[in-house]
Amino acid sequence: MSRGQRKPEQIDLFASDSGGAPPDTPEWRTLPEETRRALTTLLVQLIADHSRARHHSGAGGSHDDV
Repeated sequence: MSRGQRKPEQIDLFASDSGGAPPDTPEWRTLPEETRRALTTLLVQLIADHSRARHHSGAGGSHDDV
């Protein structure tokens, strides 16, 4: 990590001191461009994979899917 660069924050989803409240998450527009691009690529891949899986499982599918 170069000098002047912030260490990335890791959100602790299972923190015992949170009192049951969800963790604060960064707003999309505050994320670095590289991070937004990577997340968008991953989400597109996830949606495409889900679509392909549903298509290959037959027309009936599961009514549990959201």
